[in-house]
Amino acid sequence: MADVGTALFREITHLKKRKLLLRIALTGRVSVRGQKDDWCLHYQWLKKDPAYAAAYQQAREIAGDRLEEEAFRRALSISDTMLIFLLKGYKPERYRERIDTTGTVNVVLSLKYADPPPEDRPCVPPAS
Repeated sequence: MADVGTALFREITHLKKRKLLLRIALTGRVSVRGQKDDWCLHYQWLKKDPAYAAAYQQAREIAGDRLEEEAFRRALSISDTMLIFLLKGYKPERYRERIDTTGTVNVVLSLKYADPPPEDRPCVPPAS
């Protein structure tokens, strides 16, 4: 597991940053119980270290790919609902929900002013 992270994030020399990126790539999570400082450090690093920010985007893509693989596995083996969502996402032109609504709507609005304007002055909306 650590070898994969080292291979993926070679440009990150700080060991704690690299470990956090690996955790994000493998689990999609920034923090875990007992390591609350990782959350704060992560956002500091995102702001201050462009190489870390780029590696973080790569880690998120890896995590997204892993989640997608798991969704496909579940959809094909145990979950019709998951399969439906994947079909809607990958082939929306065929599987999206279609709602066609036609008709006519008549709307009557009644406006009342709290303080009607004086007759000699036009009604001007207040400046924003």
